[in-house]
Amino acid sequence: MEIVIPLAGPDFERPDGFTKAEITIDGTPLLVRALTSRSWWRRGEVSASDSIFVLKDTECSRAFAARSLLKWFPGARTIYLSHPTAGAAFSAMAGVAVCDPTKLLCVDLADILYDEAYEPESIFSADPNLGGMVPVFRADNPIYSYVELGSDGKVIRTAEKSMISSDASAGTYFFRDASVYSMAVGHAIRNRQEQTYRDIYFICPLFNGVIFAGHDVRTFDVNNVIDIKI
Repeated sequence: MEIVIPLAGPDFERPDGFTKAEITIDGTPLLVRALTSRSWWRRGEVSASDSIFVLKDTECSRAFAARSLLKWFPGARTIYLSHPTAGAAFSAMAGVAVCDPTKLLCVDLADILYDEAYEPESIFSADPNLGGMVPVFRADNPIYSYVELGSDGKVIRTAEKSMISSDASAGTYFFRDASVYSMAVGHAIRNRQEQTYRDIYFICPLFNGVIFAGHDVRTFDVNNVIDIKI
């Protein structure tokens, strides 16, 4: 599995020259706590070398990479963006560009802590029509993205900042591979008005394109959610 972590958002860098990733939670930097608490990290199925971090090409972010990031995750790949993108979906695409395109792809925003026992690679291997998976938790706050499930338990629609259900995304997203992700981005571009929020391309709405292409999208529940954004 390849894991893309987009860290190029407008709120990542702090005025004091440090970054959101360096905020400590119980004595551990947020980014380290978030990524290494995922069950696929704890089981040793992935490591730092499977990670691609996407950053802005700024003095602050480059200092963060040298000071902290590459010490926390030695062997990780880093991509620097010279200009802002149209949203996290495109920032993540820069990371996808250096992925092994045949591997399972995880895009982790790494700003929500949660517990789970999900086994992504075995789940995707067992279901050839599975195009994507979204970890969810119960919420009623419009700051989140949401998924709507059909009677068969499959996702039928996703939306950004719109409470179409009580199933909120936990900010980690699985796509079968780079081709499914790229196809979903193409669908979002072609349907820009419906698939963006305030003209920004977020990750969760990309699953509408995965569904449109005929793939299944499913969810799994996470517990003990801590959202550092709020």
